Amino acid sequence: MNDKYGDKVDAYKVDPKMADGCVKERGCTDVICLGIFVIFLVGMFSLTSYCFAEGDVTKYLAPVDHNNNICGYGDMKGKDYLSFDILSSDIFSTGECVDKCGQCYHSTFKYCMPTTSKTTKVKECIDL
Repeated sequence: MNDKYGDKVDAYKVDPKMADGCVKERGCTDVICLGIFVIFLVGMFSLTSYCFAEGDVTKYLAPVDHNNNICGYGDMKGKDYLSFDILSSDIFSTGECVDKCGQCYHSTFKYCMPTTSKTTKVKECIDL
């Protein structure tokens, strides 16, 4: 090992604090960063609390149809579900707000999803 590194290895000295392994006397070195981080957390918590108290969270969770209408709001009041043609090549251009899901669909989080059950045959759903 001395051949490769030569005198550099012999000149290296270990810090006496680390001679027995890990440093036992440690302290906080980034007090300013800790303070900035705590201020950031308090600000984010305050902003989040304000937004939940004053805003309409359900509006942001509601589905949006192909014309950018929010289902259940404005002109789409009463039409809370988004139904789309699953067999279409571009399902995002077929989304439509409806008041209830059709016979070949079941509702999942305000979306009408295609049903695959023994009572509804696939051929009946395709012919609709």
